[in-house]
Amino acid sequence: MIGGLFKKLKSSPRSGALIRYIVVGASMNLLAAAIVYIQRKLGVPHEIAFAVTTVGSLLLNFYLQRSFVFRSNAAIVRSLILYTLLYASTYLLQISIYPVFATILGWPEILSVLFSVGVAAVYSFVVLSLVVFKPPNEAG
Repeated sequence: MIGGLFKKLKSSPRSGALIRYIVVGASMNLLAAAIVYIQRKLGVPHEIAFAVTTVGSLLLNFYLQRSFVFRSNAAIVRSLILYTLLYASTYLLQISIYPVFATILGWPEILSVLFSVGVAAVYSFVVLSLVVFKPPNEAG
């Protein structure tokens, strides 16, 4: 089953982007999670911790996603606007789901942060590949 899934992934036109996204995303998300976790331990409210981290990484992530992950040649201003809107919606998603796990379900802080960041990563890949950095041959 896993072998079949890997073959499908490998043959997909987006597979290279997905692999690069995982590499860049994992390192950037672990860094972001660490920054949020440290801020939370210092008593920073989760809304502010996620906002500081999100704003601080927006431009670096945009550059890496555009140039390395998706190798996009889409209009930079359009892409940056869409990317910024994606970041805003990702922030709202994170601050919406974090309290469910941290407060309502009583998960440990680190797991709540990591889960929030993980859900945001999946959501972001879908939007980045289908909307923000959509390949020119798929424009419609």
